[in-house]
Amino acid sequence: MKPRKLLLLLAALLLALAVLPGVNAQGGRSDETITVATDLEPNSLDPLFGDAIGGPDRYTYNLMYETLIRLEQDGSLTPMLAESYEVSEDGTMLTFTLREGVTFHDGTPFNAEAAAFNLNRALDPEVNAPRGADLTVIESVEATDEMTLVITLANPSATIFTNLATEAGMMISPTAWQTLGEDYGRNPVGTGPFRFVEWRSGDRLIVERFEDYWRMDAAGVPLPYLAGVTMRFISDPAVKLVELQTGNVALTDAINPIDFEIVEDDPDLQLILVPSGIHQWMTFNVTQPPFDDVTLRRAILHAIDRQLLSDVITFGTGEVTPTIVPSFWWVYEPELEDYDYDPEQARQLLAEAGYPDGIDVTMSIIQREPDTQIAELLQATLAEFNINIEIEVLERQAWIDKVLAYDYEMAMLRAGVPRPDPDFLFGTVFGRGAANNWSGGQNEELFGIIDEAATVRDRDARRELYVRAQEIILADAFYGFLFFRPVAFPASDALQNFTMDVDGGWRLGEVWLSE
Repeated sequence: MKPRKLLLLLAALLLALAVLPGVNAQGGRSDETITVATDLEPNSLDPLFGDAIGGPDRYTYNLMYETLIRLEQDGSLTPMLAESYEVSEDGTMLTFTLREGVTFHDGTPFNAEAAAFNLNRALDPEVNAPRGADLTVIESVEATDEMTLVITLANPSATIFTNLATEAGMMISPTAWQTLGEDYGRNPVGTGPFRFVEWRSGDRLIVERFEDYWRMDAAGVPLPYLAGVTMRFISDPAVKLVELQTGNVALTDAINPIDFEIVEDDPDLQLILVPSGIHQWMTFNVTQPPFDDVTLRRAILHAIDRQLLSDVITFGTGEVTPTIVPSFWWVYEPELEDYDYDPEQARQLLAEAGYPDGIDVTMSIIQREPDTQIAELLQATLAEFNINIEIEVLERQAWIDKVLAYDYEMAMLRAGVPRPDPDFLFGTVFGRGAANNWSGGQNEELFGIIDEAATVRDRDARRELYVRAQEIILADAFYGFLFFRPVAFPASDALQNFTMDVDGGWRLGEVWLSE
């Protein structure tokens, strides 16, 4: 079995791979195209109207679109369509100096007027773009000269740069939008490394190299290296794997750990493991008995061997962390006091909670893997403490309706971290009025900290606030944080220099195929 190839998506590595001379072992561009496969087809090729945040939508969008700045794994910013930026002393005015010589795929120039058009389109209530909600802190956008863009904020925002680096900040051709109107979503025009050729719904998306693309590697070789990309939409994981094994595709989206060995045993394939924000966790309904009792919640958490769960489910590739914050985030704190596996403490707390002889509970899960496997393992291990779990398996929407109505006892969760700034995660799950408050828990101190952290600009001060927030989250024990599992992409062994966005999108503008 050959070793896995582990890509650590750190900014320094990404930058090095992108710009160091000689990274293209083929010595330059080629006439080769690659075919890749994914099971999720975007509903629109207009980035403001994508139905997913990050991940699969970014597979396609990154081929054709770019943003003013790019966010890296460690939270640093890489200049893209903007060469530089300045922030006013009060934090409410952002001045971007844009890159000269950039054109859209239709030949029209990218300049401050085009950038202002894009941001104003995102904010236009008549356009009603879902991703526009990410930019509502913007009060006005103005092109002060041909290559200078000034953004005025309603108030200082710690998240504005993160949001400008997402789909909300992707630049499309104003001319194409004005010409095509509602048809634009099927005829995209950006500034990215590839230009749109064809989209056959339910089958494939075809793009080709944009010959006037502005980026080069440090050796002066124009990017992209490839002549084109065909993205096939294949829903069946088994079919995708067969297509990969037969050489019909060079890369597919993530596979489950149970299939790792198939890829690793094939000399023509590689398995690319990417640390991810995909977290397996569980929630208690704290709005009613029995889990309105924090002592009972803590008892159950001490009865779970999270490392064993992780090792069994991920075949040793997962990571146990104190909370839902991944270890590669700048707000990660490994020294937090969490819930180690402690059978004696678990039994003591069960008795204190009034359940010395155990308790019968129901766990609601979505019909999918690895949720079922995890629930069955929890069922078996917790039975040793006379915590008897009945597993209720539901379709996804039925599960959502049941859990958000707080008509459950325990539930299994799986969540990605779609935005690299912690405000999105903390605000939508743990914040005041959070849309995804699965537990029903309320903590005013926590709400205040999350609100404050969203406005503080100093990164060290923000980190202190988010670490304190994690301490409160752990003490409340509304949730049980189990483990992170990596994203595993099977690929042709010839695929070189594959990298990803921090929020899960493929970057295919810098890959090549070895001979």
